[in-house]
Amino acid sequence: MRTDDNRPERGPCLALCLLAAALVVTAGCAPRAGYVCDNGKTLAVTFHDHQHKIDVDTGTGTFYLRSVPASSGTRYADEERVFWFKGDELSVTVNDRPLYGQCRKIEGSSR
Repeated sequence: MRTDDNRPERGPCLALCLLAAALVVTAGCAPRAGYVCDNGKTLAVTFHDHQHKIDVDTGTGTFYLRSVPASSGTRYADEERVFWFKGDELSVTVNDRPLYGQCRKIEGSSR
């Protein structure tokens, strides 16, 4: 589409560019929190609330878990793992067995 002075119209293209830039900027702004567990394990959790999922960095690998129904707190799970958040505490099970003991949010974590 052209304007009256024969220049291309920038409105739709500019809007798409601004939207794409906003998505790139906000993608890096997902809340993160650190947790330290009874066995000394430290976990870094990134919360993607708009996608109902979390990324958990265990230091030896990263897991991507989806939100699942919970009677209380918030639960995320895959086929083997369950990460259950209740306030500032986190319990982790693998195949229904506790993995790290009780985990607690590290003071100053963003979430």
